[in-house]
This record gives sequence, C-alpha cells and structure tokens, in this order.
Amino acid sequence: MRPANKGRIGTIMVTPPKLPANDSLPPLMRTVVISSGLLAFGLVVALSLPTPRSGTAPSEAAKEAAKSEPVLTAENAAELCQQLFEEPRE
Repeated sequence: MRPANKGRIGTIMVTPPKLPANDSLPPLMRTVVISSGLLAFGLVVALSLPTPRSGTAPSEAAKEAAKSEPVLTAENAAELCQQLFEEPRE
C-alpha cells in the first residue's frame, strides 16, 4: 500500500526560535523611557500654566486710588464729568 499523503513531497518541519523568558526592557532603557515620559509630562504641565505678566497685577497704590475714586451713577455723572473737565488727572 501507498501512504495516504501522496500529494505532499518533502514537508519540512521547522521549529520556531526560542524567545527569551524575560520580555521586559533592560533596566537602563526602562529608566530612560520613564524619565522621558516624566519630562514630557512636566513640560506639558508647565506650558499649560498661565504665565505671570509684569505690570498686570494692581499695586497697593493703585488699589487705594481705586477705592478713593467716587462711584459713577446716573445721578452724579454730570457732576463728576464737570469736575474732571475742570481738574483733569494724568
């Protein structure tokens, strides 16, 4: 009798290469990757914060001057405009 797999001629069985048991990154590479990620995160956070601008925060003198100025209402508007016209401020 002939074998049942008549159509197969010379089938070669190849064993796959053995993979290392530890698939994680080496310690130095792991440190570099984590450090880069933390640096990128820090840059994103730093760039998303509002930047302090000089001269935008009112000083104590400006706050006191704002408090001493009269409040503009419909009743005193004409009087205040007349005072400012007579005594202009810088």
